[in-house]
Amino acid sequence: MKLWKKMVLWSLLLFIAIFIILGIAIIESSHSSELRGELSRVLEQQQTLSSAIGVLLQDKIANTEGFELQILRNYVASYTRNVMLPGSYLEVLRQDRKAFYQNFPGELGSSRAELQKMKHGVQNYIIRDRGDKSYLFVSSLLTVGGEDIYVSYIKDISSIYAKRQKEYVAFIAIALCACLLFGFCIYLISRRITHPLEELTRSAQEIAEGTYSQRVIYDYNDEIGILARSFNRMADLIQHKVEELNEAAQQKQQFIDKFTHELRTPLTSIIGYSELLKTQDLTPEYFKISIDNICREGKRIQHLSESMLKLVKLRQSSLNLKRLSAQEIFAQVAQSFSIRLEKEQIKLLIEPDDYEFYGDRELCAILLGNLLENALKASPKNSNITLGVFRQAVQSGVFVSDEGIGIPPEALAKLFEPFYTTDEARTGQNGLGLGLSICFQIAVLHDWKIEVKSEAGQGSRVKIIMRNYDTSILQVQQDSDIEAE
Repeated sequence: MKLWKKMVLWSLLLFIAIFIILGIAIIESSHSSELRGELSRVLEQQQTLSSAIGVLLQDKIANTEGFELQILRNYVASYTRNVMLPGSYLEVLRQDRKAFYQNFPGELGSSRAELQKMKHGVQNYIIRDRGDKSYLFVSSLLTVGGEDIYVSYIKDISSIYAKRQKEYVAFIAIALCACLLFGFCIYLISRRITHPLEELTRSAQEIAEGTYSQRVIYDYNDEIGILARSFNRMADLIQHKVEELNEAAQQKQQFIDKFTHELRTPLTSIIGYSELLKTQDLTPEYFKISIDNICREGKRIQHLSESMLKLVKLRQSSLNLKRLSAQEIFAQVAQSFSIRLEKEQIKLLIEPDDYEFYGDRELCAILLGNLLENALKASPKNSNITLGVFRQAVQSGVFVSDEGIGIPPEALAKLFEPFYTTDEARTGQNGLGLGLSICFQIAVLHDWKIEVKSEAGQGSRVKIIMRNYDTSILQVQQDSDIEAE
């Protein structure tokens, strides 16, 4: 058996033993304390009731018979109903042990140990089970009119035993949870203690098999830490070369993935218009519009590779900045998505505004297209998506808002990381997680800022904050001059 397993097993056994002993002791102590408290109250109630019965009967019981005796019983019963609490019962026996009054619902039996050898001024008590209930019997002896009277006060204490039973059930559940939690914690601790030794062993085996990227993480300054650091330095030289090769391959793969992702939108538009041309008898005007859209999207694909290269090699390209109209960019993007919007039964609203800004037309179309793509994924049918402009004192720009399911708060911080996606969890659609990353890179290239506000079930609003025109141009030109140098 491994060392960590021995630590877990013996620690868990010791914990279970101590926990059970302490739990039983606490429950039984609480039960005994509650029983003592209930007994004290019942003794006091029985003494008060016994005194009252003595006063009521006085010397009448000895010389009363027949109808008058029944009246006396009714008088005692009436008094009892007024003063006794629910679950409490009274029994009054005459000297010959025959019942003068009794309101207990069941049979009390003939063997009554608490009534044996009774003395004046002494209260005898006993706990009996009747069916599925437990009762506390408290009895005392009175002398009324020269006759001994036995007064027994009976209290239902089943709730106390039921409470103890519930406490044991709860204790068992807590014990199971505590054992699981303690076992898990001691497992983590034992694994933490023995992990460095196992890691060293495993790493040595993997390096011996050719996995030179293996490392041992142990930051303490003991003997194992010195050995681990020496072990890591041994593999660093080889790992450095391997990382360089992996990084080059990863960059290439990322470029291919992004390029493929960005081809999907224009291709979807081209295929949609092509199928429309094949299946529908279009008017000449709409036929020309469809051909123009196919041509435009084909040109967009043609220029897409250049735009992607600009994103991958930001310091090796310069932006083709032009003064652009927000309405023209909105219209271009809306036209590209018109077929899909109609298919998804989603309405695209474009707020009219004469806002203009400096930017690269193709990259701006990609940016807004990607944001609209994400809005479509998150939007239900018969909802609205809005493209508009915002103006503030020191900031202005454009925004895309939807009425979709929103973005979880924990996802906002990672939203623009490459390959990070919440599409599958949110919409049931699987994405590559590159669209928003490309949006972020385009914004950085333009010296813009992207701000996202979203609430679950309330939709999302993505703002592209564009700085002062001259500042943006100057910054891009400075970057270009530095790259040229």
